[in-house]
Amino acid sequence: IRHIGFSLTYAIAIGISAVFGTLVPAMLNGTLISNFQKPGGVVVLVGFMVSIAGVAICGKAGFMKEGGLDRPKDEASGAPKFNMKKGLGLVILAGVLSGIFGVAVAGGGEIDTIAVAHGAKDGFAGYAKYIIITGGTLITNLIWWGVICIRKKTLGEFIRHEDGFGKLGFYYLMGIIAGVLWFGQFIFYEQGHANMGDFKFISWGIHMAMLVFFSFGVGLLFREWHGCSRKTLTVLITGLLILTGSFGLITYGSWVGETAGTVASSSGH
Repeated sequence: IRHIGFSLTYAIAIGISAVFGTLVPAMLNGTLISNFQKPGGVVVLVGFMVSIAGVAICGKAGFMKEGGLDRPKDEASGAPKFNMKKGLGLVILAGVLSGIFGVAVAGGGEIDTIAVAHGAKDGFAGYAKYIIITGGTLITNLIWWGVICIRKKTLGEFIRHEDGFGKLGFYYLMGIIAGVLWFGQFIFYEQGHANMGDFKFISWGIHMAMLVFFSFGVGLLFREWHGCSRKTLTVLITGLLILTGSFGLITYGSWVGETAGTVASSSGH
């Protein structure tokens, strides 16, 4: 974010995460081709590719927006902090690592099976694996948090703050609410994933595309794009409309696949 800006970082990282977290599990399972050969699969594939194009266009709009802003400069040299080469390297790494979370979700099927064997109902069995997955994120963040706090000598700020204990309590409350809201996405994600039939593998890509859609859409509603050129706004709205269309295509393709499966079951095939 420091080197190439928030919008471009978010769009590129999420785009990479969507592709990586969707295609890698299917490649590891050897089902990449067969998934798209199912009834409605071609429509889903087109919808998925269109969603990636929409993410890229939203990223372009973000780049155009930030290109028209005064970028922060280094205090020592006075040179702009913008560093496209370094920023892209970091954001590509971030996107791949984010996609690994999607690979973990897809790879936790055996934990889901164990949960079902112990009484978990459909749509709720998927929550068990998050104890392991988010446990990894907890350990990673805890270690890095400790390193930074020791290096900066800021551990004391967690029990006393210059704004007083009341303000510190407010910060803790906001942190807890943020954590609950963040994990809330996976409660709904698993419910949707469990009901996507033959196209469960595409759910991570939809999830990532929706993140971009709503983050840019909400920013538009709250006038974060106020003052941008008409051209920039046109590119952004085009990207959002393309994303909306891609969701429609994916939904239609999933419906075609579900309908074909119902017909085959009723006919005894």
